[in-house]
Amino acid sequence: MSAAGTGGTGAAAEARLTVMCGGSEDAVARVTPVIETFGKKIVYCGPVGAGHTVKAVNQALLAVHILATAEALVAAAPTSRWGSGSTIPWGVATPSFSR
Repeated sequence: MSAAGTGGTGAAAEARLTVMCGGSEDAVARVTPVIETFGKKIVYCGPVGAGHTVKAVNQALLAVHILATAEALVAAAPTSRWGSGSTIPWGVATPSFSR
């Protein structure tokens, strides 16, 4: 069986990680009590390696989100040649950010 975790150091310290598991369902069931010591959400993803694949997809989505946010903030900056020349885009975007 294999497992990959996500959630960061804070979640790890508080046993709140999301753990994506791969392997036989029986193997995952046997180790679930151990995983519960550091993980809150345990997801069975399929055969060995499937959890790591899901983690890689999750990381790719995160990277795309970070890149898109950076590009949008640069484009909307008052000093940008594409920007509105004001702080209006920041006033709209800031309350919309996920918390």
